[in-house]
Amino acid sequence: MQEIHAIMDKKNDEGAFDLEPVVYGNVTFYGQKVVKFKDVPLSDDEIKAQKDAGMSEDMIPKTKSVIDDSVPPRYDDITQLFIDNPNLKAGQAQLLVQNAKLQMMNNQLTQGQAQLLSNIAKSQLENTQLKQQQAMLLSQLAKMKG
Repeated sequence: MQEIHAIMDKKNDEGAFDLEPVVYGNVTFYGQKVVKFKDVPLSDDEIKAQKDAGMSEDMIPKTKSVIDDSVPPRYDDITQLFIDNPNLKAGQAQLLVQNAKLQMMNNQLTQGQAQLLSNIAKSQLENTQLKQQQAMLLSQLAKMKG
């Protein structure tokens, strides 16, 4: 099975996360989601927890990074297709069925065309034979008259 992993460019204030795999035939695709981070001040409880853990006041960071929910996440192009078209898998299956039906119809048409071409060739041969017989008959008639 082949694996394909999406890789997206991200800025310093963004983070990329791998998504659940999507299996399509013998390919497993791993999409990516990029989110924006923002710095927020530590809460008093978080500062207290750091002090209780033995950190000195000057070593405790003043802020922490959290996902900025005001900025929508970005997805790789293929994952975005799945998001924009939730019925894509069903649609793909339907297209495959329609394609198979069209191929069957095409095969039937090709067989029909071959039969028509065969019939045309037979008709042309019969027509040529009839013309030859007609020419012989006319030649014999001419000899009888002459």
